[in-house]
Amino acid sequence: MFPSEVIWQCVKKNSSFIYKSSGFTFTCEPYNIAAINSLKYSGLANRNALGLDVKVNPNNQLIKKVQITKKKTGTRSTRRPNRLVTTIKLSTDPRQVKEKIENAFSHRRDLVKTAKQKYKKILGIKC
Repeated sequence: MFPSEVIWQCVKKNSSFIYKSSGFTFTCEPYNIAAINSLKYSGLANRNALGLDVKVNPNNQLIKKVQITKKKTGTRSTRRPNRLVTTIKLSTDPRQVKEKIENAFSHRRDLVKTAKQKYKKILGIKC
């Protein structure tokens, strides 16, 4: 497996997920919490990547069901792509969500605050 810095050098300017808006460079890659094109948030370059996803209804109506997606590491999971991703469903109770986010992001403490902010924006919680 290559180090994340080497992978980042390959995908930072040339990726199908990159788009530009108002002079900023964003990405729509999976496992990117902030949608910012940087090594810190990159889901492609980081081995321990995490993301927050929203489930959408077939009628394109937004359902307020949010889940944490976690990319597993190791050689066993890379051989079976269907087992590469783990999902953790989140409830609408802010206290339970806070604990689940902190537990899921335990190895990426730098992303805990960003994940909580994104969850609040998704559900429209004002604190």
